[in-house]
Amino acid sequence: MYSFFNVDLPHNAQAMSVLGTPVSWGESTKGDLVFFGSRTSSGVKVTHVGMVYSKENGEIEMVHASLSQGIKFDRSDASVWKNYWGEKFLFMRRIFG
Repeated sequence: MYSFFNVDLPHNAQAMSVLGTPVSWGESTKGDLVFFGSRTSSGVKVTHVGMVYSKENGEIEMVHASLSQGIKFDRSDASVWKNYWGEKFLFMRRIFG
């Protein structure tokens, strides 16, 4: 999506995590980046990034790449989010718009 708009993103989630501007969950919209990882005593370690694909009734659906499963779509109201992604969610950022 970003290359369509001539935006080059780094190939590293940590490097992407400092681009653009922060957005809250409530402000998030299609195209915003969703970052996951852990908080440590020395700061935040970003290990994964997804992109908001859609948003409905306050729930997001993100698209992301998995080494074991390829391109995946996960909704924030699904069990995988509650059992896995929710614990790793850090923040969201808007690159353009």
